[in-house]
Amino acid sequence: MKINELQSYLESEGYNPLYYHIGDGWKACGDTICISKKSYEYQVFYVEKGNKTHEFFVSLDKQDSCDKFIETLDKEKNSKAFCICSYIKEDDAEKLEAIVKDAGMKYFRNDISYGGYSDMRYRIFVYGKDRFKAQEFANKIRPTSRWNLRLATRFTRNVMRRTDNLGG
Repeated sequence: MKINELQSYLESEGYNPLYYHIGDGWKACGDTICISKKSYEYQVFYVEKGNKTHEFFVSLDKQDSCDKFIETLDKEKNSKAFCICSYIKEDDAEKLEAIVKDAGMKYFRNDISYGGYSDMRYRIFVYGKDRFKAQEFANKIRPTSRWNLRLATRFTRNVMRRTDNLGG
């Protein structure tokens, strides 16, 4: 696989673009696995808050670099996880959770404190390609507040593609 084919592969396999970055511009990333070409070398590394913190692999070979990049992403348990909805009311999250579970999708629920323990948000995540089907289910459950509807829309928008030509 060439570098310029990598983005298409990652999209087709359901990787979350928030977990990776291809090309230059990685200094704007936070908590991201990156692949970039510097001079003649291809580098696979981790970026935290715009700083390169760990280098996983350096090679002159494009194929080896792409393979190592995918292998590194696969080690991240949530590299294919997508938040399909977030609710204020736990009942709404439980409805969607039951539907997703009955459909046999791999998922997890993550309840977070938003403004204190009495102000919770109930989030449902699914993996990979299941996000499209799960989003259809989520759209059928009407959030109990306008805030939920705005938040659900924000979480389910397509993320911008952050790719640069690496001479693939």
